[in-house]
Amino acid sequence: MSGWQAVLWGVSAVLSGLFCVYGVVAYQVRVITYPQLQPTPDLAQTMPSLQAVDIPHPDGLTLAGWLSPAQNGKTLILQHGYAANSLDNVPLAEMLVAHGYGVLLFDFHGHGNSDAAQVTLGLTEVTDTQAAVAFLQGHPQTQTDQLGIVGVSMGGATAIMASAEIPELEIVVADSTFAALRNEIAVGIEVKTPLPGTPLDQVFITLAQWQTGISLSDIRPVDKIGDISPRPVLIIQGEQDARVLPYNGADLYAAAKEPKQLWQAPVGDHAQLFQADPAGYEAVLLQFLRENWQ
Repeated sequence: MSGWQAVLWGVSAVLSGLFCVYGVVAYQVRVITYPQLQPTPDLAQTMPSLQAVDIPHPDGLTLAGWLSPAQNGKTLILQHGYAANSLDNVPLAEMLVAHGYGVLLFDFHGHGNSDAAQVTLGLTEVTDTQAAVAFLQGHPQTQTDQLGIVGVSMGGATAIMASAEIPELEIVVADSTFAALRNEIAVGIEVKTPLPGTPLDQVFITLAQWQTGISLSDIRPVDKIGDISPRPVLIIQGEQDARVLPYNGADLYAAAKEPKQLWQAPVGDHAQLFQADPAGYEAVLLQFLRENWQ
């Protein structure tokens, strides 16, 4: 093989490798922004107090929701994580309802039984939260209620960013929530593929913006959480979370203003903290609600 042939072979191999990497990353962008739907079962079969409701969306979509009216005049919106659905929040909803709180569970767009649409990991999902608040304000069983929100993972990021814009949300709880999505891309790549997270995280971000028009670098709850004050914020972070690493909770807490609280849950995987320690989670959450939500 001549020198030039070797050079051409080397260049061809590099280009082929880059093309393969591009294909893998581009495919992952598509999978993440249009995840495979997991239909939500009839939640009333699991929790009889829930009634199925349709939540109109300003973009013409319909969000699937389930409402259990409050006994104490306080209703909490419960928001699930990415590629999940409202079934995940039923155990938490049952606990809250047993203590007199109302709950509204809903599937984000592109999830569960809600209409399909591009998923943006928190950015456009803020509009879903706005739709849920508008629904509760117009519903005869909840229109006079005080409103709060509990979000898990992507649902927590959305809760923070939405609450910064919606003063009617009087109390905010963010569980297993990233501070800045840009910092978590590398971890996500390593979890979902055999590829190295760095430098492919930057490739992913660039391709995601090109394919979707959304800048993942703009999804930064840490920049919005301070705007929630003087409304209270509870940040729940799992010390064993391998998906949203523990520094995220510390970063969010540092950026939040008073009144604020951080609970570092000692056990539980990502977005499974209530399931891992129901009694501990219940004690922390109920105390926070009672002391900060008058």
